[in-house]
Amino acid sequence: MFTPEFKRECAEFVLKHGYIVPQACEATNVRSTAIRRWVKHLRQKRSLGCTSCCHTAHNSASRHALRIKKSTP
Repeated sequence: MFTPEFKRECAEFVLKHGYIVPQACEATNVRSTAIRRWVKHLRQKRSLGCTSCCHTAHNSASRHALRIKKSTP
């Protein structure tokens, strides 16, 4: 089981930070089917005008993305 916050963070890697799904999978140890589903879900929420669902994970996802980018050659 993953928390809604974690799911948003994983989806943000793809939607906000430009990761491709395999990179997001490697960074989070989550299978591609789950990340693709979470990305699809977040895209649907955004298309319906939901803005609050995206902002709570932004800061922690950004910090994690920076850690990943710094650690990869």
